Amino acid sequence: MGNTPHTSKNNFFESKFDAFNDTKKDGIHVETIQLYSSPEGGKKGWMVAITSFLVNGIIFGTINSFGIIFPELRTVHKDKIEVSARVSFVGSLAFGVTFIFIPVSGMLMDKLGLRVCTFIGACIAFFGMIMASLVFHKLELLYLSSLLFGVGSSMVFVPSMAILPQYFQDQLSMVNSFVSCGNCVFTIMIPHILRSILDTFQLKGAYYFLCGMTSLLIIPSITFSQILKTKVKKKSCLNAFKSHFNLSLLKNKIYIAWTIGF
Repeated sequence: MGNTPHTSKNNFFESKFDAFNDTKKDGIHVETIQLYSSPEGGKKGWMVAITSFLVNGIIFGTINSFGIIFPELRTVHKDKIEVSARVSFVGSLAFGVTFIFIPVSGMLMDKLGLRVCTFIGACIAFFGMIMASLVFHKLELLYLSSLLFGVGSSMVFVPSMAILPQYFQDQLSMVNSFVSCGNCVFTIMIPHILRSILDTFQLKGAYYFLCGMTSLLIIPSITFSQILKTKVKKKSCLNAFKSHFNLSLLKNKIYIAWTIGF
């Protein structure tokens, strides 16, 4: 603690955090370690922001484009009972699991670190999409591939948002907006590309294209560099629960109103 970095006006992390900070809250000892300092944004920060933009675009652009391949899948499985409902569940499962798995992804990110969590998630999502390209004529296996894609996407999406406050404070709102725009941009682009691929290479070619897109999720595991690392030093079962779930938010009326409105 004697080697605390010199406080700099232009450096958010040097002004807000010590190199080593040990605090106690609600019986939980939390150790925050600054791995290295970074200026507000900077080249590294904007590289992280652009990568997070791509993550949002690839994940949600792929999920939101399911309607383009839905008619083709329905044709493949036209002999099935209630074919529309059963085929549509493939897309719904990927979308739902991506969000349902977010709390678990957050815990895994805290445990494994940003890069490791992102790498594992990218591999799982890519494996799920590869499986879909090979077994799209089997609905049950398509469900499994959607489940894997959702889990993997969640493990990449959570770090892509969690890392932004480590590089930005004053510009965080703008950066969050920029990253979220990836969803919109790719949702506009991917359907047109998929339509052209389906006309030329049919369903298998479309899935191969989505495999290539999903493989790009490996990039964040290279570009994401964690600045702050938090460790919970003393854990009981209750403290372990509290360390992952901020129950104080339930007392925040503004947060509750925002959640209900959302």
